[in-house]
Amino acid sequence: MTYGIEGRQGGAIEADCMEFKADASGWSFVNSDTGIGITNALPGLFINENFYPAEFPYDFSGDFHKQVSKDSTFFKGIVENDNFQARFDFSRIRGGRLSLNASVANNSDESLVLGKVEFTAGNGYGGKITSSSDTKQIKVLNTTGTCCNAAYPVMPCDMAGNSCVSRVFSLAYDQGLGFGIMTGFMTFDRLNCEIHTSAGESGPVVSVFCDFNGYRLPPGETIVSETVVFDVNYGYDRLLNAWADLTADHYKPKFSDKPAIGWVGGWNYRNAFIGEDSFEKIVKDNVDAIESEFRGYGIRYIWVSIGNLVNDLPGNWFSENRKRFPSGLKSLADDIASHGMALGFWIAPFWVPDKYTDMHERFGDCLLKYRGEPVHFKNAWRIGETGNSGPEGRAGFYSLDASHPKAQEFLKEVFRHYSEMGIRYFMLDFLNAGEGPMSSSFMYDGYHDQSMVNGPQVYRKAMRIIRETSGPGTYTVASTGPTLINIGLVDAVRTGPDFGEGREPLPKYPSFYPAACKTDAWGMFRKAINYYASSYHMDKKLFHIDSFNVLNIDPPASVSEMQTVVSLFAMAAGPVMLGGDIVALGKYRIDAIKKCLPQAQKGAKPLDLFEPASPEGPSLFLQRHLAGWDEWSVLYAVNTGAKTMSAHVDFHSLGVDPDGESGAYDFWDEKYLGTMKGGIDICVQPYGIRVIRLFRHRKHPFIISTDMHVSQGAVELRDVKWDEEEYVLRGTAVRNAGFEGAVVVSLPKGWLPAEYRGINVARSELHDESYIWKKIVFETDEQEFAIGFRPEDQRDDKELEAGRM
Repeated sequence: MTYGIEGRQGGAIEADCMEFKADASGWSFVNSDTGIGITNALPGLFINENFYPAEFPYDFSGDFHKQVSKDSTFFKGIVENDNFQARFDFSRIRGGRLSLNASVANNSDESLVLGKVEFTAGNGYGGKITSSSDTKQIKVLNTTGTCCNAAYPVMPCDMAGNSCVSRVFSLAYDQGLGFGIMTGFMTFDRLNCEIHTSAGESGPVVSVFCDFNGYRLPPGETIVSETVVFDVNYGYDRLLNAWADLTADHYKPKFSDKPAIGWVGGWNYRNAFIGEDSFEKIVKDNVDAIESEFRGYGIRYIWVSIGNLVNDLPGNWFSENRKRFPSGLKSLADDIASHGMALGFWIAPFWVPDKYTDMHERFGDCLLKYRGEPVHFKNAWRIGETGNSGPEGRAGFYSLDASHPKAQEFLKEVFRHYSEMGIRYFMLDFLNAGEGPMSSSFMYDGYHDQSMVNGPQVYRKAMRIIRETSGPGTYTVASTGPTLINIGLVDAVRTGPDFGEGREPLPKYPSFYPAACKTDAWGMFRKAINYYASSYHMDKKLFHIDSFNVLNIDPPASVSEMQTVVSLFAMAAGPVMLGGDIVALGKYRIDAIKKCLPQAQKGAKPLDLFEPASPEGPSLFLQRHLAGWDEWSVLYAVNTGAKTMSAHVDFHSLGVDPDGESGAYDFWDEKYLGTMKGGIDICVQPYGIRVIRLFRHRKHPFIISTDMHVSQGAVELRDVKWDEEEYVLRGTAVRNAGFEGAVVVSLPKGWLPAEYRGINVARSELHDESYIWKKIVFETDEQEFAIGFRPEDQRDDKELEAGRM
């Protein structure tokens, strides 16, 4: 199978032939060249539990690009009676996309109960997804809108009955044509937004809606729904990124310039939960080791997860665990700050424990309710002293109603207290307890402020309070709950599972020694990779994507597993939390960690999102690097399965000149693979990874790799320049003083080193090419290097004689 970002067609089809039609049967939006689009879509909405389909005042048919004005409402659907008026506005927006929203005006003397606003399913079935090829070849990217879903996120439409539910955005894609239709909400901060796709005998159908969820619209008032955008174009990467760009332009979210780099204590072989060493001592020991070993690598946050709480019980936010932190948390925060780092906490802001504290009594009047009873997650907490008391003795949790002033004041009090203590990192966990209709486990219908819409609007009230109260410069990560609706209110969103943390398979979880970090947890690798592949396009546009959580490569993890973990963190270029005991880790694995720090500017894109090279899921990723001195790509091929994985990657679809010569270098094998045209064949052994640098072949010596960072030049090299007059390759390498690394340089035919001292020169008999390995010893954090060359025709008599031997 051949792979590339734009599909097998390589983006040869243009996307400007769009037709929009509307009549009594519904509206359609179709590309005339490929037939890709949506037809028979009829909008409507639920008011007072009755459904009202929209009516179109006239028929419309025309070339969308030529006959429709840009950035304007060009067509309307109307629902009207004596009590209300609803209007569906069809608009053409930037890039030739179709946007659609609805407004409802209450003309009666009583409140209107609003439900779903259907954009495609007013006919009861949904709009039809079409294609000039067999629609059974279409596959649908399924986005749950929450983290930690293990499934491969693509649904095939080749079998009637297949169905999936996506939140906020979804992409139906024909891999054969390299063309698809992106359905994505551009706004989603008030209403739950869903896209339901099902495969039928005559092709896939889609139901797109947002839900007011019983909101009561007062008399005389008007309300507007969320806005959904339909985009038909070639290349799934183009479509996904175009939606992310459009959404970012609308919300203009503010978040940290750089993803967080830190260390999390407690979940490793030196278990901070059992008291052999105090948590405080483990933290201070590791802070000293980090300062010594990782100076200049951007490690800023020291995250103590749960261990700061009395009895490890959520809700004890103001009670310090002096057994674990005898000097007190303020003292620890000050000590860490003196090292140029900041203390971080874990917190579950919506949770109210049902026992072991008086919180459920104090806040009983401001809990979310379902059918008159508080939302209750029973016997949930398995950690710590209360968790060891057996299933019936474990604490459960109620959900805090963030629309209630008393709950809002409590959240302000908690985060103001932590801010004054010096906490500058928060892992905000179990946020599903407040998400409501977006979660099957935490549905609610009773809440205090009925002027707010149940769901995202209530949820975002709490998140906004946390953001504003935590103080400037505080890094926040949202986890175990909704992803996209955190936009603008957090710095990062966890999109994957608890990757890399050392807990299971402990029988008492986790107050037991050792902390049992898993090895060979390839199922967990796959979950994290799947989620990265379906969310990569949002990274550094909407927030930072935190897909891989904790980097833990302490032995006895194998070398191949270590290489895979480090490569995945480099590939994502997102937040990094070190999870090992740095004090005892050893130079070999510490140097391995440095190969993904600091992060590169951009993460990698999946090449095989819709047709994976492995049955496990997406496995080929491409990361492009643009430095001031060069540009190149790094290809990641990861195999999480038990069988060898093979694939051919086409250079044309990667943006590499298919007619020119490209070089390839295997990072972990430290092997120059030579030059090639057209593409590269990749073979990966079970449970492993290959990282290949692809670069433009030059006629003069130049950098082809380093052994210092997986990006192979983007982070650790700068100011690299070939001096055409003096025949010298110069540059500056950046690592901390005392580090030793190497650069790898091509030696094209016609060139020789000016001298051989300080370099190793090798010639491969497999591809008849030579290259140079040069060691760099860092006397300072920035180390300049230079390698001299001379044309081959300047060889002296001794070299000519040696060449004949």
